[in-house]
Formats: sequence, structure tokens, C-alpha cells
Amino acid sequence: MLNEKEVKLVVPKSLMVALWLIAGGLILNGLHVFGVPAVNASNGVQKVAICSTSGQKCADIYTMNFGSDTVLGVVTPN
Repeated sequence: MLNEKEVKLVVPKSLMVALWLIAGGLILNGLHVFGVPAVNASNGVQKVAICSTSGQKCADIYTMNFGSDTVLGVVTPN
């Protein structure tokens, strides 16, 4: 004769409510119910310079091509 035991998974009601709320929020977010309008800079492109505290030396930006991929990098002054 087989010795079988029935195991029941008991999950607290508060945990189930929290999981349902999270699942509902993820579904609504995926359906874009909470639509956030796209934003743009008010005056075109915003330019930023990364410089030393004295302003004497600023970082340069370079690009490198790897096949069809382009990588941007920053070279900081010594």
C-alpha cells in the first residue's frame, strides 16, 4: 500500500491581495492605461560640458565603430 500524504499550500489572504494588486498594476502598465505624455527639451538640444572645477580642462567625446555598432565614449583630461 502506498503511503501518500496530501499537502495543501496555505497562503495568507493579505499576501494574495498584494500579489493580485501587483499583477493588476503590471497588466495596466503594459496596456498603457497610465499614459505619460512624451516630453522634450524646451529649447532644442541641451548641451553639457564635463570640466574640471577650474574650467580649464574639459572632457572630450569620441566614437568608435564596431561593425554595425557605434560606441560613444568620454575621455577625461589628466
